[in-house]
Amino acid sequence: MRERGRVLVALAAAVILVGGGVWWWAARDTAPAAVQVPERVCGGTLPGKAAAALLPKEGDAFREKLDLHFTLPSNRWCSLTSGGTYLDLNYWREPSDSYADEMADDPKKPGNTPIQLGEAAGYTSEQAATLYVSCPSESGRQEHVKVRAALQNQAEARSREPDTDFAELIGDATRHVAKELDCEGAAKLPSEVPTAD
Repeated sequence: MRERGRVLVALAAAVILVGGGVWWWAARDTAPAAVQVPERVCGGTLPGKAAAALLPKEGDAFREKLDLHFTLPSNRWCSLTSGGTYLDLNYWREPSDSYADEMADDPKKPGNTPIQLGEAAGYTSEQAATLYVSCPSESGRQEHVKVRAALQNQAEARSREPDTDFAELIGDATRHVAKELDCEGAAKLPSEVPTAD
């Protein structure tokens, strides 16, 4: 009889432990972790505030990947990610005739808003922003550097103010890239946020 009592006590203890574990598992806080974006991103070259406004507030931890060699004609120089969303910053050279064609058409496409930063012009949308800055080649050919910031692989759509967020980020990115590439237009870029035309 005593043996049977011990077995029952052991079984009851096991049931209580398993039940408690199941209850703890079900009751634990399952809210996603808050994403912490640093004050400076892209190797410390850009303020993190505008990037943080574009990336999810919760989910996978913030990470960045850099390529700071600034080799042309094209390069993805900084990639930021958190919460299943990627924010890529790219730049590449464009002959002036290509720039003229794109500026005649792209800002007018549905969802695009023209923006201006001093003599640099471009456009912003819900998913991306682009600015072109004058940057003649070493041979003297008239060219522009196209700087672009774009969201990729969004985990879910969400409402925000994309024009403001993207305009601030693309302004900072364009000033940085133009300076690194020693573009003649770099000195003409004002320090403020690009304005909508």
